[in-house]
Parts: sequence; structure tokens; C-alpha cells
Amino acid sequence: FQRSERARHYRLTLRRDGVAVAIIPARGSEHEARVFVDQQREWLERARERQRLRPRGAAVWTLGTHVLWRGELQEIRPAVDGDKPVVALAADTFRVPRLQGDLRPTLEAHFVRKARVELPGRTWELAAETGVEVKTVTVRNQHSRWGSCSAGGVVSLNWRLIQTPYSVRDYIIYH
Repeated sequence: FQRSERARHYRLTLRRDGVAVAIIPARGSEHEARVFVDQQREWLERARERQRLRPRGAAVWTLGTHVLWRGELQEIRPAVDGDKPVVALAADTFRVPRLQGDLRPTLEAHFVRKARVELPGRTWELAAETGVEVKTVTVRNQHSRWGSCSAGGVVSLNWRLIQTPYSVRDYIIYH
């Protein structure tokens, strides 16, 4: 159970780790929250089953793992670049320290670098096309948002947009 000064209603959510969290509004009680949770048992069971059946990405990325890249699942495969270890995702290649072990940290670092170049550039292009004033574009590691903007023209984007289809990336930037 968690209290929230901003909540107006009781709310039940299921975290990614499977833990149910009941939000208690400022004027609510834990007793009423328990009654609310009991009333939502069927929803909670369905949500847990959906979560159990949802495909999960691999925790460890090795050669042969499929990852989302530019909107499509791509297999991480070895590539040739002289004697240096390189992997390929579709037409893109990335240098890695070695071909064995978990490639995820290295590849995600490459994705972040690409995102920090491509996403601001695309944001400025779309802003020019639409006449929207953008002052600053930042690329961050947000865990629950694809992006956000302020009235002052500051746009913040999630680096993971680099993994989505171009149409999705542009939609988020437009939004």
C-alpha cells in the first residue's frame, strides 16, 4: 500500500516484477484500500496472467539473440571488420570488446550514442517543418516515458526511440 497526496481515487497497479501496489488517496484509509483490492481480485489475476504470457526480451544479449532495432527484431550476428570484433544488426555494425558474453551493455551504449545524434537532428527537422519553436533537445534514459516537452520549448526524448520504427519515433516527437 502506498499513500499519495495527489491521488483522488484508489488505484491498483501491477509492477513489472509482479508486485501489486494499491494507491491510497490523501483522504483514504488502508481499510478501504483493502476492500478495494478485494473487489479488484479478478482484474489482478487477469493482469498477472497477461504479464506472465507477455514475451520478454532476453536479459543477456549474445550472438543469435533477437533485439528490437529500427522497429524490427534483428538477430545479433558477427560481422567482419578486419581482426576487430564487430556485430551487426540489419545493415548497422557495432564494435564490441569481444564476441562472447553479454553484449547488451556495449550495444545499448552504442544505441544511446546514435540516439544522441539522430533524435535531436530529427526533432529540429520536424520543428522546422511544422513551425514549432524548440529551444533544447535532450536524450535521456527514462524508464517510464518515451518523451516529454515543456512550454518553454525543451524536448526530452528517451534513447530507446532509436529502436522503434521511424513512424513511431516521428509520432512521439510530433506529440
